[in-house]
Amino acid sequence: MISRLFTVQILLTVFISLNALGQQHDTQYSFEFEQKMMREDWNFLPNVPASFQSSDDISYQFGAQFGDFGLVLEKSELELDLQRSTEPKDVSLTAKKYFVEGFYRLNDSQKVSLFVQQQKADEQRFDCYSFSNITLGSCLNADIQISSSNPKYDHMEGSLIAINGDTKTVGFEFEKQIQRAWLDSVSIGLSSTKHEYSWLTPIEDIQSPFLLNLVINGNTLGDVIQQTLSQLPQRDPWKLNQVNVRFANTFSMATNFEFFYALELVYLQFKDYQSPLDPPQSNAKLNMGVRLRYKNLGLEVFSNLYQHNLLGFEPITFNQRTEHYFRKAYGDIGINVKVIF
Repeated sequence: MISRLFTVQILLTVFISLNALGQQHDTQYSFEFEQKMMREDWNFLPNVPASFQSSDDISYQFGAQFGDFGLVLEKSELELDLQRSTEPKDVSLTAKKYFVEGFYRLNDSQKVSLFVQQQKADEQRFDCYSFSNITLGSCLNADIQISSSNPKYDHMEGSLIAINGDTKTVGFEFEKQIQRAWLDSVSIGLSSTKHEYSWLTPIEDIQSPFLLNLVINGNTLGDVIQQTLSQLPQRDPWKLNQVNVRFANTFSMATNFEFFYALELVYLQFKDYQSPLDPPQSNAKLNMGVRLRYKNLGLEVFSNLYQHNLLGFEPITFNQRTEHYFRKAYGDIGINVKVIF
């Protein structure tokens, strides 16, 4: 709570300072609403895993520019509906993201930006977990019922596993306007994201040799426990360092109408990450759509195509539990409304 209040104080101080500068320069404000979505039966986008049902990502952004200085504040919420045929059956994820960017225009065609971002997932709780034909937990179909009277598990309310995830990103970007027929702008950025996951489960407390050597469906309980725990996100913090390169262009279609596209390339370096599958070291995102401009209003309808899922774009979605999905393509469609005042 203290850190959040401190952050708010810093933002207010920056905003007031920039507003003071804006009294001597041109001042412009903007507000954006954006929603991206994907559904499992949309055949015009890349195929999704069998567990995928839907995805919704809603964001709100406020921008202010005072002369050559500017500030961007954004809040978004990502909801993934994921349903499996085995336990845990519901592995849905909800994550909130907070983004703050400050930028400075070096001249009419060049801009530098510094940004920070935090993405935090709501706690995931699983009542049961299946591995090698053995189901552990508190659900009705569990082969072995597991519970604990230890007070540290009280907040789990009988669940077998509780997982929390948090990522923090800092980055820098340089953008240059080209204004050529084939290219409007190019940008290059550097960022580093720290991933922190924590989880609790009473199955770690099982020490009885009798139980650990118990054979069910041809597998010992001890082996099943070790395999289950190895699939959970690592508890030791790790970092994802990346270089982002983005090319963007716009074509006029008719009065007030434009077609736009942007290609973003991401190059990744994993630090202290214990990978079970050797994840991709790069990703690519193609964004394209149409835009309507009318006075101070902008309306976009667009689609995004990703080479390796959301790797490098939505940090909270990647860990040891989900890594096997990140060699597959992904896509979504969206709408963006922007008002300048």
